[in-house]
Amino acid sequence: MAEFAPTADDMLSLVAELQAAGAQAQHQAEQQAARSESQRRTFDCRPSALVMIVGHNGDRLRGMEAATGARIRAVTDKWAPLGATVMVESADPARLDAAEDLVRKSLELAKSPQRIPVARQALGRVIGRNGERIKSVNERSGAKCSVNQEGDPCYVVVESEDPMRIQVAREMIASFMESSTAKLWVVEEAARGKAESALHGAFAGLPSPLAPAQQAFATAPVNGEPAPTQAIDPYKHADLAWASARDPAGRTYYYNAMTGQSTWEKPPGFSE
Repeated sequence: MAEFAPTADDMLSLVAELQAAGAQAQHQAEQQAARSESQRRTFDCRPSALVMIVGHNGDRLRGMEAATGARIRAVTDKWAPLGATVMVESADPARLDAAEDLVRKSLELAKSPQRIPVARQALGRVIGRNGERIKSVNERSGAKCSVNQEGDPCYVVVESEDPMRIQVAREMIASFMESSTAKLWVVEEAARGKAESALHGAFAGLPSPLAPAQQAFATAPVNGEPAPTQAIDPYKHADLAWASARDPAGRTYYYNAMTGQSTWEKPPGFSE
């Protein structure tokens, strides 16, 4: 039998076939990578916000996966911009969109700080006489609240690592904007229930993100006003700190240099 001896043309043809096969394999790998990328969505958040995704003992994350059919991972990551990452994966675009919607809404509730717009004309109701209302929001919600009075609307900035505390503060501020006569303990009790509903009830069928202690806090009755203390009130003489000024349109308004409160209405007992 004669031995086969490949010619130069045979070798060139073989090289061309191998190059074509390699190019096709690379193209398929790039397409697969592109498809994989389109099936994954990533969200940056603070580590404390992961409770809204993971929940107590991971119950909420498993519930979100069961409800959407997507895979959801939540990890702390010191290299992430905010310190933690949530990743959603699915080969089904509909499942991916459903999981993304739940993750976005959940993380939005845990965002800190949050800015709550307050019309300037309602700011006095939020701050309260001698600052008592905004102080009560800080004390009763456990969140840190500060008032930014530049412009109209003004803003109350709410900060906390605990989403429940943020929502209680938001609900108390919303109640104060609507009413100037509500009792503090009544407002707090209603705010707790509304906060729990915002964090849990808005996601029908999913386990609550709240730990048992937080759920107990949300439903525990508030027994009236707290007992008065003997602490010195730094706002005791705030009624003497009112001054009047005019805005660019020439309208007179009143500003309290001690509490930061401003109002269009002349404070009781004020004189030039």
